[in-house]
Amino acid sequence: MLKESDTKPEPPNSEKAILAVAEREYTMGWRLRKTALTTFALVFVFCLGFILSELRVRDQLKGIHFYVYDTEQKIEDYHKKMDKNFFNETGMSPESPEAKKIMAKKRTGRRPLVEVGPFFVFLHGDCDNSWFSVHEMPSMMLLAQLTNHEQSKELQLYSSVEKDWKFPRFRAVFRYSGDGVYEDGSLSVLRKDETIERIYFDTQEKGVFDAMYLYENGERFTYFLNGLTWEQEDTSESIDRLPEEE
Repeated sequence: MLKESDTKPEPPNSEKAILAVAEREYTMGWRLRKTALTTFALVFVFCLGFILSELRVRDQLKGIHFYVYDTEQKIEDYHKKMDKNFFNETGMSPESPEAKKIMAKKRTGRRPLVEVGPFFVFLHGDCDNSWFSVHEMPSMMLLAQLTNHEQSKELQLYSSVEKDWKFPRFRAVFRYSGDGVYEDGSLSVLRKDETIERIYFDTQEKGVFDAMYLYENGERFTYFLNGLTWEQEDTSESIDRLPEEE
C-alpha cells in the first residue's frame, strides 16, 4: 500500500516547482538571446556584403558615365532633348501636324533605360511584342537587339562601324523558340557600298554555318559545306533548302 505522503501532490509553490519554472524561463531567455544574436549576425553580414558590393560597383564605374532613366521626369527630359535635336537637324516646325505625328511615334516607339559609358539601352514595344536594343553613342548605331515574341525570340548582333563606313560590316541573327531552344542562325557580310557579299546559314540547327550565298557581279551562287570544303550547288536546285536573304 502506498503511503499517504507518496500520493499527496506537491504544493504549487514548492521549491521543485520554482526551480522548474526558473529553468524554463532561463532556457527560453537563452534561446531568445541566441536567436537575436544569430539574426543580428546575419543582418550584419548581409549589410556588410551589400555595402562592400556597392562600393566595389562604384569603384568599377569610377570615371565611367552612368545614368539610369528610372523616373518619368528623366524620360520626359530625354524626349525633349531628342525633339530639340530633331527640329534643329530637320528645320521642321514643332507645330506642324507632320512633326507632331513623328514625335508621338518616337515617344511610343522606344523608352530609354540606361546610359553606360558609350552605350545606350532602350526598351521597345509592349509586353506581348517587346525588344531591347543597345546603341553606340554618339552615332546611336545599333549594336544588339533582343526581340521577344509570344512563341519565339530573336537575337541580332551588329559589328561596330569601321572607319569611313556608314553602317556595320557584319550582322548575325539567332532565333530561339519561346522557351529558349535554339532554332537557326545566319551571318551576313556586307560591302562598303551596302551590297551583300556573303550570307552564311545554319540549316541543321547545330550551331554550324553549313550553307552560304555568295554574291558576285550581280549574281548569287550557293555553296554547302562538305567537311571543311565549300562545294558549289546549282542555285535552281538548292534555293528551296535555304531562306531568302533578309
